[in-house]
Amino acid sequence: MNLDRQTVWNQSNQLFSVGYAMQAIGNILGADGLDYELDDKLTNGLHHAILAMGALVLQVSGDMSEASDPAQVGGVK
Repeated sequence: MNLDRQTVWNQSNQLFSVGYAMQAIGNILGADGLDYELDDKLTNGLHHAILAMGALVLQVSGDMSEASDPAQVGGVK
């Protein structure tokens, strides 16, 4: 796989977004010391958000790992 700088830039921005989202979820789950009412709708939304973020992190990290593998032709330009 050959990732250009724009693709790497876009994927790094996506990972920043995932980081902020994970911090927000951590706070909703009580890390900020506040008490939130987790009803079924919010809990279901959190489940979907975490699964989506996990899929994105796996996709981006896999692409970056493959692109930076010295055994591969190409790599990051």
